[in-house]
Amino acid sequence: MSRRSLRAAIGPDNPDPSPWQRTLEVLGEAGGARLSRDFAGKRVYIPRQPGPDHALSVCLGHDQALILAEALAGEELEPPLTAGRRLRILELLAQGEKPERISHAVGVSRRYVFRLKKRVEDDEQQARQMSLF
Repeated sequence: MSRRSLRAAIGPDNPDPSPWQRTLEVLGEAGGARLSRDFAGKRVYIPRQPGPDHALSVCLGHDQALILAEALAGEELEPPLTAGRRLRILELLAQGEKPERISHAVGVSRRYVFRLKKRVEDDEQQARQMSLF
């Protein structure tokens, strides 16, 4: 979810965002994706002071875990599956894995892997072109 769509979801019609929406506001999309990758489909309790060895600190880094705790201490999150899958696919593509193996390992279709790969390549090409201006 982009920050723009997140802000739209939080807008005047929804003044009380969900814990997941607040998580994305605090950590950004990349942090949300890491949480989703490691904790998707599970309830995650946010302690007031996660230690350096706490699962959140291992996943996000201790500084980011403390930031999350400051914003959401005492709450439970249920990270969605999609962001973590997307991140895992991109990690495997960057490691040079073949789309067939990725689709099997992550539990998505080959077509989804190819579409995500193309979207990333298109975004990179557009960014390169914009830097020329």
